[in-house]
Amino acid sequence: TAVAALAVVWPGAAAVAAHLPGLGVSWIAAVAGTGARVPHGALAWRSDLVGGLVLAAVLAALVFTHGRLRRVVAAVVAAVLLLALAARCVPGGWPPPGWALVACDVGQGTAFVLSAGPGSAVVADTGEDPDRVDDCLGRLGVREVALLILSHDHADHVDGTPGVLRHRSVGAALAPPGFGESGTGRLLAEAGVRLLEAARGQRLRVGPWLLRVLWPEPGFTGSVNDSSVVVRADGTALTVLLTGDIEEEAQGRLLEGPDADLLRVTVLAVPHHGAGSQEPAFLEATDPVVSVTSVGADNTYGHPAPFTWNILERVARVNLRTDRDGDVAVLDGGGSGPGQAVVRGPDPAR
Repeated sequence: TAVAALAVVWPGAAAVAAHLPGLGVSWIAAVAGTGARVPHGALAWRSDLVGGLVLAAVLAALVFTHGRLRRVVAAVVAAVLLLALAARCVPGGWPPPGWALVACDVGQGTAFVLSAGPGSAVVADTGEDPDRVDDCLGRLGVREVALLILSHDHADHVDGTPGVLRHRSVGAALAPPGFGESGTGRLLAEAGVRLLEAARGQRLRVGPWLLRVLWPEPGFTGSVNDSSVVVRADGTALTVLLTGDIEEEAQGRLLEGPDADLLRVTVLAVPHHGAGSQEPAFLEATDPVVSVTSVGADNTYGHPAPFTWNILERVARVNLRTDRDGDVAVLDGGGSGPGQAVVRGPDPAR
């Protein structure tokens, strides 16, 4: 072509000539880009044969009807579209359909929920306030906790347990060795909840999730934080790493241990509320699509530490935190991809 011939003798002029035709349609890209940024600017539509037939029927009705009948059909179509858009924009539409994981905003504490089927869930840690975790589970419609994971015996991870037990059955609890002697351990025993002692190598199947215990290793005698139960959860489309409050020592051992290849996940529950006690190589090894930091607003610990947050912004595509974003949901993507994150927003009453 003429442009190709021009490129041989004058590359700069060829580049200009090649871009000139695009200027005529550049407005299309501008309109598309602007429209994509409008909240609720797209209406979901089925991409299969049924969706195509319904769309064809709607178009045929608009094209082949006349007079008053056409106006009636057009009014019905417009009303349906407006109602669908309004339903998507109404505040309080929580949880989002297809949620697989939710990080509950429980203040300066941790509580994660993995959907295990209608009304059923795996709950990992319970925060410090029973009311806040109870409220979060209520919003999610959780009536049965198939498995309760308690990473370690610190108040901001276990004191909310009475809120989980309210009006709900709990199938079993997974906790570190010796947890049964704690106050929360005795509470679970009184409630008739079977307590499982976590050990590296355990595998549990709960609903769509395969749960693998990666830590603690047998005989570990480090700090309470570093003795946190670490679980990798593999779902239909998501992989999640639940880390409790592990710090440099446990993170380093996980990097060097037999399960190092299991650290890379879709969603990382950031260890220890994003404290500065992190091994950078550990965070890098997780390589998450989404990181979620459970942290209280204006907490006195300085969590998340700027040091840690800078690492997360380098290694994860999306970084969310409950103090700014409220409850955080990660959708399963319908089994076709890593899904997307949706935030509820912080509760204005808190």
